Amino acid sequence: MTEVVEFLDSQMQKEEINTSFVEWKYKSITYHQPFVVNNFFSDINALIKRYFSPNIVEEIHKQMCESVLYKCEKMSLEDTNNFDNDQMDQEDELGSDQEEVNNIKDHYDYHQTYLKALLDSVSGKSIKEIWQITSYMIPSSYQHIVTFEDGIHICTCLLLVSHKIVCRHYFKLMVKNSNVLFHLLLMPTRWLQDDAWNHIDTIFNEPFIGTSSKNLKQIQDNNTVQQVNFIPMHYDNI
Repeated sequence: MTEVVEFLDSQMQKEEINTSFVEWKYKSITYHQPFVVNNFFSDINALIKRYFSPNIVEEIHKQMCESVLYKCEKMSLEDTNNFDNDQMDQEDELGSDQEEVNNIKDHYDYHQTYLKALLDSVSGKSIKEIWQITSYMIPSSYQHIVTFEDGIHICTCLLLVSHKIVCRHYFKLMVKNSNVLFHLLLMPTRWLQDDAWNHIDTIFNEPFIGTSSKNLKQIQDNNTVQQVNFIPMHYDNI
């Protein structure tokens, strides 16, 4: 019984430290940088402000602004088949002098799943591209994004799964790759403002948006084809 109490106390302390770190991090960084949002994501910003609640827009802005802290590199399928050291790298990142982290959620930029595990859970034929997203500040810290032919994606940070918010790694990939696009229904419909439910069909027909007006024009030209292929993961998910 004593061991159980000690374990629970240890976990609570770790969660408290992690919460304090995130709060400090958010207070220490100016997230609403006009340069990042307006120059890279202006079309997306106009769209999310029209349909999503202010709190959700604020969280998306944070991810947009953090995206500048990363770089992208495309991986071939052969590279991913030979890639088996992501767990080892993540453990080495702590360093020998640091306390072991038993819960990976306690580490801000840890991958919450591994690339091989992710690839084993999906059909190889549905995969479009695989990218590695690396932090400029900590080169040993990285995530992987797998994009699919139907327009959805999965990032190993799992922010879209755990918090239902498009992550900073995906926004970085949008800047790097003009074929990577944003759609409102990548996120749950429960984030919509109340009056947006009166226009749900209009929202579904909104075009995919890139990070420039050139991308947007190209998307609109192929709008019908893309909408047929796109099956939003969270559509009608309340």
